[in-house]
Amino acid sequence: MKDLKTIGQNTPLSELGMDSMMAVDIKQTLEREFDIFLTAQDIRNLTFAKLKDMADKDKRFAEDTNDVVDSEGGKLFIRLLSNLDIKSDICLEMPTKQETERNRIFLLPGIEGCGSVYNSLALEIKAPATCLQHGTNNISTCESVVQSAATLLPHILTRLKDSEEFTIVGYSFGSLIAIELMRLLEAKNLRGQLILIDGAPDQMKALKEQYFPFTNIDEFQNNVLLGLTDLFSTLHSTMILIELSKYKTWEEKLNAFIEYILTISTQLPFVENYKVYCTTIYKHLMALQEYDASLLPPLKSSIVLLKPTFASLSSAEEDYGLRMVTEGRVQVHYIEGNHITMIENNEVVGVINGDVVLS
Repeated sequence: MKDLKTIGQNTPLSELGMDSMMAVDIKQTLEREFDIFLTAQDIRNLTFAKLKDMADKDKRFAEDTNDVVDSEGGKLFIRLLSNLDIKSDICLEMPTKQETERNRIFLLPGIEGCGSVYNSLALEIKAPATCLQHGTNNISTCESVVQSAATLLPHILTRLKDSEEFTIVGYSFGSLIAIELMRLLEAKNLRGQLILIDGAPDQMKALKEQYFPFTNIDEFQNNVLLGLTDLFSTLHSTMILIELSKYKTWEEKLNAFIEYILTISTQLPFVENYKVYCTTIYKHLMALQEYDASLLPPLKSSIVLLKPTFASLSSAEEDYGLRMVTEGRVQVHYIEGNHITMIENNEVVGVINGDVVLS
């Protein structure tokens, strides 16, 4: 572009030939020079008018800032774990207070599929609780929400007595599997309580589009791995993208990604665990792409939705559209924190234990 006067100032850069490597360079420049943190979708929608406004004011542009909810990108969608404690067991019996007169609780972890997210929470849970892990090292159906639920269902049934009531708790992406498990249990005339910790079909799909937009599978695979480089603050995204672009399959890209990290970082002590972690997230994001709860019959059960006070989405409906998922009541209760930190809040345990009175 030799003359910017011939370019529409409000034309998105994506329409002017910006490719993935250019997008990474722009993102890094904005972060380094202006302390501006934008998602991949925001970069796509940038225009010269917006860039000029940033340069003039040396701060985040005013227009469209409501669409940029957090400055940490995917960190508020995916838990970036540096010390991966990944177990191959599907079922983890959690160290709760084991008050056996209470109804059993089943816990579904987030998009990482790893039960360690509930470790500190479990210590304060009063009832017996089983965590159902759903990573690629646990089950073979990660690329489908519905099939994941079908795979996990027998593990619930073997722990339930005839007509015993129960509670299913889903966190983040795990909320989708929790919904499908409840649908399967209702079909067997079993009734229980459903608690969703900042998770719902519409919300999860919107988060995926916000943090991992793509036009083809190759770009999607690259974006997933680039999104996980936040574990290593010294990595150069452009160099990683150049390396990833040499390969076509997920396995090839993942191996190249790991090898690149190992050449410049000593922060990857559990290589195989990290491969499981990355692949689980990738397959769960693929599952989100094909999952459509609107095509399935509504639940009968009521739902308690726990939402953070710091939202990851600015335009989300109050109940994340859950009123379309169930014929039962949807109660929304706010917990201090964001999508990641809220699960450490004692009030979450209070709701699970039934100690918090919901309006």
